[in-house]
Amino acid sequence: MKPRTAVAAPSGHILMKNRGQPALIWQLTRRGFCSEINVMVLGVLFSLLHDMDFMLCSKYWSSAYHHGWRDYFDPFCEELASPLLRPAMIFDTTTACRRYLSWAQKAALAGSLGRGFCLTRDVWEKIWDRKFIEQRFDIESWGIHGDSYTACQIILRAIWRFNERMQRVAMDAQSRLSVNTEPYFAIHIRRGDKRNEAPIHDLSRYINAVHDINRHVTNAFVMTDDFSSVLELRDRCPDWNIETMCSQQNAGHDQRSFNSLASESRRVETERFLVELTIAQGSLFFVGTATSNVARLMCLLKDKESVYCIDQDYHMMGGSV
Repeated sequence: MKPRTAVAAPSGHILMKNRGQPALIWQLTRRGFCSEINVMVLGVLFSLLHDMDFMLCSKYWSSAYHHGWRDYFDPFCEELASPLLRPAMIFDTTTACRRYLSWAQKAALAGSLGRGFCLTRDVWEKIWDRKFIEQRFDIESWGIHGDSYTACQIILRAIWRFNERMQRVAMDAQSRLSVNTEPYFAIHIRRGDKRNEAPIHDLSRYINAVHDINRHVTNAFVMTDDFSSVLELRDRCPDWNIETMCSQQNAGHDQRSFNSLASESRRVETERFLVELTIAQGSLFFVGTATSNVARLMCLLKDKESVYCIDQDYHMMGGSV
């Protein structure tokens, strides 16, 4: 067995590299931003549980501008950028041709890596298995002792470290918002292509939830992909001081349209969204929907007791109203 070396995450945690053990190569793809991050965290947890070396390929991520993950965050593991790891090569093994391509892909990667490995598709069903999600985790090197929520929160907070450029972008954007100077709550209202996956809720449900939680705080930060939601909230809640980063031109996010944008436009949109998440993270409480990956991610960035979902409970969620 070759000697172990260590890669220090910015938080001081250690991601071990052991060439004698298989690697898990995780591929960020073209799904929604929060969906990608939420599932990647489960992938990191899986690799820690099974003593695998976690390696990341984010070069072909829809939010990638130049490097991928490092365009916005400090690195936390070894990264790969092989063309063999393009998103189109991930899950589709439904035909004999695709199965052959999958085999050829892994054979070529094995030759270049010189070690055993698994790809995202190899562990996808395993990380969503209830036995995995519902077990207790004890990973001493990361100080993890608890359920999957506890484990994922520790992992995300270790790797969620903006790089210097993203820190400057976030600080500049936040300095132009007055909501940061007083206690405030955050609301996330998802429209756009989410209509194809889950019901769209009337704004009264968000308003009622806020009133049930705390009637005294009237400063609101609204995360939304549809500016008409902001206009309606301002009309229905004139006593609220509402701020948003949603532009008047936004009429609903569509992931396919986002993926087709030029890399510079995708970078600008991703940076704006990261600033929104940062502001929401600092709120007294967050109101959203459990069917949105934004609320699921916020549960990890904040404490789950301050995240409320108007639709249903989720296995990583805190309160619901």
